[in-house]
Amino acid sequence: MGRGRSNDTGDWSQPPNTQIIYKIGIYGWRKRCLYVFLLLLMVTVIVNLALTIWIIKVMDFNLHGMGKLRIHDDKVRVEGTAEFLKAIYTQELSSLPNSPLKLESARNITFNARDPQGTIVNRLYLGHNKLEAYANKFQINGRNGHPLFSADEREVVLGAHRLKVAGSGGVTFKGSVQTPTVSSDIDSLRLESLTRGMYLSAPEGISIEAAGGTVNISSLFDLKLESLSKTIRLDGRNIQLRNIPVSEPGEERENQNIYQVCICKNGGKLFLAPPAGNCHATPDICS
Repeated sequence: MGRGRSNDTGDWSQPPNTQIIYKIGIYGWRKRCLYVFLLLLMVTVIVNLALTIWIIKVMDFNLHGMGKLRIHDDKVRVEGTAEFLKAIYTQELSSLPNSPLKLESARNITFNARDPQGTIVNRLYLGHNKLEAYANKFQINGRNGHPLFSADEREVVLGAHRLKVAGSGGVTFKGSVQTPTVSSDIDSLRLESLTRGMYLSAPEGISIEAAGGTVNISSLFDLKLESLSKTIRLDGRNIQLRNIPVSEPGEERENQNIYQVCICKNGGKLFLAPPAGNCHATPDICS
């Protein structure tokens, strides 16, 4: 065997008549997954469209609002009953024309007014068996704007023409009362102080009058009528002084503290005279 080198070199070039075909697309399991995904997407779109149409139908959406809710440029109007689950913030709340406004809550209703810093300055609380108002001043006005009632820390003012207390127990004041007239239309009028005194004062005068009945003034101790500079006048058809002590007859003694009570004829003025002799008045007494 002899050694030698083969001169046969390999020719790797393609034959002139050979064609190469490249397949473009998704085949096999990828194609099936794509079809399934497109089918699920179509079902999802149809379900969403159906839900959207159902929500629009149930909520009654339209071009003007939603159901009984009408949305305008400057206001929101609710035709019917509205239920708010959370807080509501509004500048003005009013009812429809010729319709009442009803506010109802299962627990309580609270109205708060805040300042620009957000601090609550006024509050109106309507709860179980009570109505509370928290404010520096509480005021009620009439239809003409005249204040009927106002209250603050200093005073309570009643602006009505007449204050009428219809309770059977009357009214109790712990402090002083300043009023021009105290009257009773039907029943009797009774002024009393159970544990302390009663003081009536006026810069010009005090008038106690019963147009169709009797005025009774009673006291457990002394009853004092005093006029510092003018006259005490008792004017009536009959003037009766009852339970006057009667002096028993006995030994006559001169007593400087005993006088006669005399009456002027022209005016009924009372004056005292010495116990002995007749009643004689000086000209200045009965003038």
